[in-house]
Order: sequence, then C-alpha cells, then structure tokens
Amino acid sequence: MKLTLRRLAALNSPTMIVESLRHRSALRKSQLPLYAAASPMLCQATEKLGKIYTACESEAPAAALEQIEKGAWAALYLVRKLADKERLGVAAQAMLRDCFSLLIAGRVLVGRYNEVVQSGRHAYSSPLLEGGPVLEELCKDTIEDTRAFCREKHGDAPEVELMCGTLQSTGQVLLPSHVQFSLLELLKNSLGAHVHRVGVERLDELPPIQIVHGECEGWGFIKMSDSGGGLVSDMSAGYFLHSSRAEREATYTYSRAFGSPFEGLGMGLPLAQLHLQYLGGDVTLGSLPGQGVTAYLSFDMSGLRTDPSEVTRGK
Repeated sequence: MKLTLRRLAALNSPTMIVESLRHRSALRKSQLPLYAAASPMLCQATEKLGKIYTACESEAPAAALEQIEKGAWAALYLVRKLADKERLGVAAQAMLRDCFSLLIAGRVLVGRYNEVVQSGRHAYSSPLLEGGPVLEELCKDTIEDTRAFCREKHGDAPEVELMCGTLQSTGQVLLPSHVQFSLLELLKNSLGAHVHRVGVERLDELPPIQIVHGECEGWGFIKMSDSGGGLVSDMSAGYFLHSSRAEREATYTYSRAFGSPFEGLGMGLPLAQLHLQYLGGDVTLGSLPGQGVTAYLSFDMSGLRTDPSEVTRGK
C-alpha cells in the first residue's frame, strides 16, 4: 500500500507505521556499499550509518529516530572534513540526502505512531497531519519572521511583496512546518543577497523581493524573485556543505534559533528541498548572473500524491 499522507493520517496500526520506518531504513542501508565503493573516503561514514540502519530493524520507533538523527549529523560531520572533490561528489551527496530524508520522514512517522499508541489504537484522525493555515497566511507569517531575523542580524531587512497568483490558494497546507521551513530558508538567502549586494543602508535602491503564491488541482506553488545578483555557482543550488568555511561554527537548528548565524554552511537549500520532496514537490532555482534568483517551490496540498515509502533521490 502506498502510504500517502492521507492514508497515514487514517492509519491506526502501530505495526504498519513501524514497518514503514524499517522499510525506509533497509532501503538506505542497501545503498551504502555503493557509496563506499564509489568514494572510499566515505567508508567511515557508511560504516557508522550501516550500524544505525541495522539497529533500526529492532529498535522501538522513538529510539530508532534518535539513532537516525545522531547518525545523520555524525555523517555530515565526517563529510564536512573531506576535500571539495569528495565532499561534493555524487556518492557523498546521495548518502547525505538518504539519511536526512529518512530523518524527515521518520519524524512524521514516529509522530503518528505516538498519536496512535496514546489514543489506544483508535486515532482515526491525526492532528499532526491535518491541514494547517491557508497558504497566504503561512507566507505572511514566514515573511514576518524572516525579516525580523534579518533585522536582528543586520539592523534592517529588504522589503518583500506578497501577491496571489491567478490561481488563488484557499486550501489548507499539510505539514505547514515543512513548507514554512523551506520558504524561510529560501527567503533568508534572498534577504542576505540583497544586504550583501548593496549594503544595509542602500536596500531601497533594489526592488522588493517578490513572492507569488497559488494553488491548482491540489498543488501549492510559491515563486520568489530577488535582485541579489544571482548565484555565485550552480553548486550552491542543491548541495550539502557547498561552503567549506571551517572558521564559522556550524549550527544545524532552524535558522531562527537564538544565537544562530543568518548564514550557515550550505544546509538550508538541500534541507528545504528534502522537506518539499517529502510533500511530493520540489525546489528549483533559476539564476540570471548579475541580476538575481527566481526560486520555485511546489508541494502537494491534497495528501493523495505523496508517497513517503519511496526513497528520495538527489538530482
């Protein structure tokens, strides 16, 4: 059975939820020898992940999720120390995408598992997976939060214009935290690009960042365009750890966490993409050198096309 979000929300069998998590772990474990063979420098990371994926076959869901999270960050730390060629290679990137997509899915599955167990196996609906705010309200809240964060770090923030496209969004967003996280990370990049391009005192010389949202046939869409000068390299579009600035302490929490820097080490975009891919969508970027970046976010709002049993693959 394809475990769409709607089916997961109605599923009241803890056993089936656990089986889905273990199936995902087993799929990722089967890929590890390929990654190690393609890049011997990954052997330490693949060995560590292999032990964790094996433990997931017998661990209780909460304990398994804790191990998956520790393994993901441990693998990231090991890959971060590698030279650019190995760190940005296909094998390393695929391995990181596998373990972090498992972590994202595992959090949802374990959340639903806890709901079912705590309700005595009679949880026929899921607050975790019920629709959240409409897309316009989610965008407004995210813009407000991200601009406040930018002002905290830089003293001011570029203006942002929010518009509704021809396809007005009236439906509720499923797993709104996933969409909000993704939009926040992309908007944070655009705000920072404006600040770095002209300086915080000349932000009014650039046009506002434009965000257009809409919905069509159960799909949510967000288009964001900035004038920050474009991407320095295509490498920064969807790669983990595309920056090797070792002097900056890495923080892997949500960007609004107290004390975290406005810019990180290349985690935001790939994690944003994985969160939307879990919702059946994606993030794509278009860059005009010297001008700016246009980002396109898509995600399923019906809960019918999402298939969390699939292994997410990088592009």
